[in-house]
Amino acid sequence: MVNEAVNLGIAIYNMRQGEGIRYGTLFRDETVGALDAANAKEYVRMLRRATDLGGFHQVIFICHTPLVWELADNLLSVGGGCVVSGDRQAAITEP
Repeated sequence: MVNEAVNLGIAIYNMRQGEGIRYGTLFRDETVGALDAANAKEYVRMLRRATDLGGFHQVIFICHTPLVWELADNLLSVGGGCVVSGDRQAAITEP
């Protein structure tokens, strides 16, 4: 969590220093390990706060921890050559 907080701080700093360059999306790739329920909530809260502080439009994060992905606003599942969105199970791309 501390390492991720530092990395998010650097991303926010870079966003603020980017002389007219604006990035709408903050990407995080498997930055969370095995978290208990309390830390999973704090991790998502930290991502939301970083989004606000950095002026990002959205965060896209890759995660294999159900406690964390269940707290996301939207889910995309990737598997079997398809990307599936949320509970609707509607294929976004076909294999």
